[in-house]
Amino acid sequence: MRRYARTVNRRIAYHRLARWPDGLIALGDSVCTFNPAYGQGMTVAALEARLLEQMLGNRRARTPLDGQVFQKRLARVTASSWLMATTPDRAWEQSRLSWHVKAGNWFMNRLIDTVPHDPQLYTAFSGLFHMTAGPLTLADPRLLSRVLIGPRPGGRPRTTTA
Repeated sequence: MRRYARTVNRRIAYHRLARWPDGLIALGDSVCTFNPAYGQGMTVAALEARLLEQMLGNRRARTPLDGQVFQKRLARVTASSWLMATTPDRAWEQSRLSWHVKAGNWFMNRLIDTVPHDPQLYTAFSGLFHMTAGPLTLADPRLLSRVLIGPRPGGRPRTTTA
């Protein structure tokens, strides 16, 4: 029996480098690795590959891919997944947590408590969790208010009316 004990999240900010070597790109685990508990690694790698395909397809014939532009776009692709993975993990840190980490954890805990009682919120959260929708999905005022209010007393599910 074998186990994989390295479960740390790691992200290298290649997109912040002032200069980037010609003919080089970095993607996949060389840029961003996730705690396997969240199940995001393969999906993020697929999104990165799709970005590479799009950028290669959009360039003119015989024009090299601009690696620095690729790294900046790649950082945007990984940003929301990175926040979803690292915010709950930071709650375990022994150091003092910043206000935005505390707020993020409060919101995620409230969301997780409310999702089983609200079919529309469940659908939105499912899309976010499975990375078929972006994090702004939850910014819809109707959904956001449901998270802020929390689960209904007595655990009764909300109706599916908008």
